[in-house]
Amino acid sequence: MTEMSKSQTVPEINFSDPSTMPIYALLIQMGKKVLRPGGMGLTRRMLEMLNINASDEVVEFAPGTGDTAKIVLSYQPALYTAIERDQDLVKFVSSYLDGSNQQCLLGRAEETGLPDSSCSVVYGEAMMNMMPNDTKQMVIDESARILKLGGRYGFHEVYLKPDDIDDIKRDEIAQAFRAATRVDEGFFGALRFVSKLVGYPAARKRLLAMRSALRKYENYISAVTFVSKKK
Repeated sequence: MTEMSKSQTVPEINFSDPSTMPIYALLIQMGKKVLRPGGMGLTRRMLEMLNINASDEVVEFAPGTGDTAKIVLSYQPALYTAIERDQDLVKFVSSYLDGSNQQCLLGRAEETGLPDSSCSVVYGEAMMNMMPNDTKQMVIDESARILKLGGRYGFHEVYLKPDDIDDIKRDEIAQAFRAATRVDEGFFGALRFVSKLVGYPAARKRLLAMRSALRKYENYISAVTFVSKKK
């Protein structure tokens, strides 16, 4: 694996309309590099449970800036394929991949275009938080389709607590974060970099709204990771 050089930077993202651009892109542009609930601690726990080795064919959904990808590549899997919906991030991830067994493809987790039973590991992080339920189910179905029998699926996302939270409160929280993120995928984490937003009033307004939602519902929000096997 080729390590990312100091000269490589996160791709520039167009700030022509920060009020509607994907929230993950806005956060990346503002300097937020760990775009996952629960931080790297839960990422490492997920990878420990996945137990990736040199015989595995790995698919990662939404690699973003590639922090998790670089850890996975250090395990030297037989094949690594990333599925990323953003063209600029496809180019960025591809820039540190090395060899014919490593690739980043433009696509969506719910429709990868990969063959049936073509991988032994699939994982994704912080990508389904704000998806509609039918899209979430499509991602799960797609994961099952491309996994071989006995393959492992890793999941690292936000969840609402307690388990018996009523539907009215659940819908209220979901609507609040959809309004803040304005996309079908979200990021819940500590927003401690608002000082960087002085030159971007529209971006500042949007991220402050997101932080407000986080504070209002913080007692209902946590993070979870688990690994399941295809039988």
